[in-house]
Amino acid sequence: MEYPAILSMTAESDTRVDPMHAKKMAALMQTEAANGQSRERPILLRIEPKAGHGAGKPVTKQIEEATDIYSFLFWQLGVTPCQDEISRINKRDICATYRRNGP
Repeated sequence: MEYPAILSMTAESDTRVDPMHAKKMAALMQTEAANGQSRERPILLRIEPKAGHGAGKPVTKQIEEATDIYSFLFWQLGVTPCQDEISRINKRDICATYRRNGP
């Protein structure tokens, strides 16, 4: 059996859901699935160190988590950034920041 690309997520210190469940599920899927070791459609597990079920998670950890999720999603969907758009956005943001904060 083949699965789509999967990104399972858990936290090291989750007191509501034992992280071992996600670890066992990911290991089983990687072992049993035809695409378990695939580089195109991998079965991955993200473990957040020093974190619990989510309440009170620092903003930096939230940003890192969202970055990993969106990076995985965009990679699997084949989304690539348009360099012209990135340059335009960066220039606009830099100018706006400069106008607000000064030199």
